[in-house]
Amino acid sequence: MPLPLGTILNNMKHLFILFVVIILNYSVGKAQPIIVVDGFFLNIDSSSAVNMVGIENIDSISFLYPDSATRLIGEYGRNGLLLLRSKDPKKTYSRILSNNNNLLFPNSPKYMIDSIFVDNPNLNLLDPNKIISIEIISPLTAIKLYGQNWIGGIISIKLRK
Repeated sequence: MPLPLGTILNNMKHLFILFVVIILNYSVGKAQPIIVVDGFFLNIDSSSAVNMVGIENIDSISFLYPDSATRLIGEYGRNGLLLLRSKDPKKTYSRILSNNNNLLFPNSPKYMIDSIFVDNPNLNLLDPNKIISIEIISPLTAIKLYGQNWIGGIISIKLRK
């Protein structure tokens, strides 16, 4: 009995991801691109990133060429960026952030309260009953929106008036 088309396509996607990882890992002597998983710049190689996320949990994989990567993050992008997006970023965030050694840029995130940037906020002064939402803006998204100074990402807090 032939396999369903969805199964075949899923298996082809897994093979493509493995192919990309193998090519990157066997590019001996060549500088490796920075690995970005769900917007977080990682200090690990591509096979470790795939193992951390789980090949079955990868939604897409793409490569940002060095010229574009350099425009985005400066000299750090000189070897390009390998971008992995997982099917469930919230689950992946906890894996990435559970070990700060995974992060290439261990900069602390910046804070934004009601769309206003705040340096070193005393979060203990916030009334938990007034918090509408807390959003983690990944480093990659923060850089795209606000520039290279936001490489640590943003924690955005929205309050009731």
